[in-house]
Amino acid sequence: MYDARKEGLFSVCNCTRGTVFYIVLQSPMFWMLAVIHAALLLTQQYLAANGSGLVPVDWKVATGSLSLLTFFLVFYSGNCYARYYQLHAHCVGINGGVMVWASHINAHFGHQGPHFKWNLMRLYLAGMFCHYQVLNGDEKTGEEGSAKGLSDAEWHVLKRYLTSKEIGMMQTFAGFKPFAPLTWALSDVKTALWEREGNIVQTGSTPPSPPKDTPKGEALAGSGALSASRTRNQDTPTDGGPAPSPPKAKKVRAPVLTTMPQLTIYGAFETAALQFRAHCGQTAALMAQPIPYPYFHALKTLLILSLLSLGYAEVMLMYNQGFISLPLYMIVCGIMIGLQEVAIAMSDPFGDDAIDLDVPGFLRGAHTNAVAFLALPQQTRPAGQHTPFSSAMDNPLLTKGHGSGSRRDMSTVAAASITEAEHRELHV
Repeated sequence: MYDARKEGLFSVCNCTRGTVFYIVLQSPMFWMLAVIHAALLLTQQYLAANGSGLVPVDWKVATGSLSLLTFFLVFYSGNCYARYYQLHAHCVGINGGVMVWASHINAHFGHQGPHFKWNLMRLYLAGMFCHYQVLNGDEKTGEEGSAKGLSDAEWHVLKRYLTSKEIGMMQTFAGFKPFAPLTWALSDVKTALWEREGNIVQTGSTPPSPPKDTPKGEALAGSGALSASRTRNQDTPTDGGPAPSPPKAKKVRAPVLTTMPQLTIYGAFETAALQFRAHCGQTAALMAQPIPYPYFHALKTLLILSLLSLGYAEVMLMYNQGFISLPLYMIVCGIMIGLQEVAIAMSDPFGDDAIDLDVPGFLRGAHTNAVAFLALPQQTRPAGQHTPFSSAMDNPLLTKGHGSGSRRDMSTVAAASITEAEHRELHV
C-alpha cells in the first residue's frame, strides 16, 4: 500500500521490490540491448579512427517504428490492467460470499451448536482455498496435458477444513474441484432442513444420531420426533371427537424439500453457492485465456527490432559521445521494457510477484469473517418490540419537521447530530 499524495521526487529513485526499476534490472533483454549498444559504439569508434565506419542509417527511418511500439505497449498495458482489476473484483466477490454464507448459517441455524455451524462453513472455506491454490499452483503434466493443481503440501493444509475421506474424493474428482465442497454443503443444508421437520434420513439400518453439541429440542427433531412448534400448529377437531394422532416421521434416503420455508432457506444458500461458482468460474476462465499469443508475439518482436534500430541510429549520431549515448539508450529501453514487464505481471496476478493479489490476505480475512459471523450473538425479540435507545442514541424520525424531509435535509440532520468533539475524533 502507498499514499500517492506523499510520493515525492525521491521516491521515484526507489529501486526496491515492487517498482519498475526492480523489474527492469532483472530483465535479461534490458542488459542484452545495453551490451549490444556498447559493442556497436566501440566498433564505430574503432572504424571511425581508421577512416571508415558502419553503414549509415537515416535517424527518421530508424526511429519511425517507435510510435507504433508506443501504441502497442499502451494498448497491451490497458488490456492487462483491465484484466487485473476484473480478476480482483471476482476475488472480492468470493470473499464477500463468505460473509453471506456465514450470515445465512447464523440466521437459520444459529440455534445449533458450534460443530454443526462450522461443519457447514468449513466446506465453503475449503472450496475457496482450493480455488486460490489451483490458480497459484504450478503447471503439472498428466495424461490429459498440462494443468495447474494442488501440491502435496497444499493438500496437507486442506486437512484443516476437510477429512481424509473428503480429500481423497477431491483428489479423484475430475470436475471443477473448488465447487465440489459447496455441493456437499448444500446437501447438508437440505438434510438439516428436512430433519428439522421431524423426518429422518436413513444412512444405514439405524437412524443417524444428532451431533453431540445439538440442543435437546433439536436432537429430538433430528431423531424423528415432532418439534413442539409443529405439535402446537396441529388443527384440533371441533366436534368433540378424539384428537388425531401426530403423523409419523418419514424415513427416506434422499430428502426432498416441499414446504415454502424450507425452499426459501435452501434457495438462499443455493444462490450464495452459485455466486461462488460464478466468481470462481470467471476467474479460472480468465486465467485460462490470456492475451492472444499472436498479439503478444508481435509486440515482443516489435519491441526488440525497434530498440535495436534505435540503438543503431543513435550510434551513428553520437558515437563520439559514448558516455552520453549509452545512458540515454538505457533510459529509453528501461521505459519500454518496464511498461511491457509491468503489463505481463498484471496479466497473471496470482503468484509471488510484488504486484500480485494478496491471496494469503484474502484467505486470512475470509477465515476471520467466517468465525466472527458464526459467533455473532443474535438479537431475538418479540415482533413489535424494539431495542430501547440509550442516552447517546437519537431517532431522527421523532424530530418534528424531519419525518418526511428530503435526502439533503436528512443528511444535514445526521451531520448536525455529531458533536464537534466526535468530529475531531473521527478525523484524528
